[in-house]
Amino acid sequence: TWDLKYQMDIKKIQLTQKKATDLMKSGESSLNTHLFKWKPNYLEASPKFMEASSMFENIGQYDPAIKCYEKLALCYEKLDDLYGAADAYQKIGFIFLNQKKDPKTAYSYLMKSVNLFKIHGNLLKAQDMMKKVGKKCFEQNHEDLGVQIYSALMEEVFDEQYYGTGSEVITEYLNFLIDKERNSVAIDLYMKHIKYLQSVRKYEHLVCRAWLGIICLHIIMGEHYIAEEKLSTFGSQISKPMSSDEYLAAMGLLDNITKGDEANYSKILKRPIFTQVEPALLRKLKKFKMPGKEEIKKMANPLFGSGVAKPKPKEEEKAAVPPKVNEGVEDVKEKIQDMTIDSATVAPVCLLYTSDAADERSSVDLGGRRILKKK
Repeated sequence: TWDLKYQMDIKKIQLTQKKATDLMKSGESSLNTHLFKWKPNYLEASPKFMEASSMFENIGQYDPAIKCYEKLALCYEKLDDLYGAADAYQKIGFIFLNQKKDPKTAYSYLMKSVNLFKIHGNLLKAQDMMKKVGKKCFEQNHEDLGVQIYSALMEEVFDEQYYGTGSEVITEYLNFLIDKERNSVAIDLYMKHIKYLQSVRKYEHLVCRAWLGIICLHIIMGEHYIAEEKLSTFGSQISKPMSSDEYLAAMGLLDNITKGDEANYSKILKRPIFTQVEPALLRKLKKFKMPGKEEIKKMANPLFGSGVAKPKPKEEEKAAVPPKVNEGVEDVKEKIQDMTIDSATVAPVCLLYTSDAADERSSVDLGGRRILKKK
């Protein structure tokens, strides 16, 4: 019974192959020209290539399937059916990605498909396809190509018109990056997200969440002092840092790492705010190994930072007050005598501002004033 079934399956495959081959030849015949036929008949050829390509793919004959899909894409382009051409290139790309395990060739076909979908005006379809391809690349450990595809996708996601539909793509990409320990790329993505959000002056809670992600990644990477610096920058960029759950959570993590308090560190990770961070980030934080006593001592050293960073005060530029034009040498001398100066910092030559210095070789013109060298 098994042999009979196997033979029937073989016969069915052979019949399908023969029919697909005949359809492919017939489609090529429709594209051929001769003395009495000056133009290829793309409209007649396209359904033949479509059916043949599907048949070849179903029986696992991928080379003729690719050939038929290429002919089909050509027919659709000539007929100005850009959506059909994009779909054909997409199918070729997925054959190379899934069956032939050739991500580079897959990428070239899929980018053709993406460009045609965009020209057709179907950006959401293009984004969806890029997501699928990027995800597949990470799953198959083609990480460089995955980063390349998602980076191209991010250029479109960080557009106010499409941000609402693409924000989930950012989270998906961050999860892949953190899982694969591409932490520097993840930090760059967080920073890009922050810049975009600040440029549109919206979603401050997402800005806070991105800063929390950056600080947590530096903690995971063992860069405690950089995490402190980032916390300080975070505090200076939001209106009320001590009212931010993200800021307080980051400060608590750093404080407990400095103290070596693993119990309180774990307790902070159970706060509600950590249900909203990327799952991959939370997994890494839970696996984080608390530094030893010697490493904690280094963290407390002034050269490496001390404790938890405080928010930077918002600096105001101080305008330099120029000396008065009619201020004489004697007035300047009196002011200098009133100042307390460490003798070690006094230079051997003192330069004084005066408005009535003679035009001598020992003086220098500075915008109407002179500098008189006192020897």
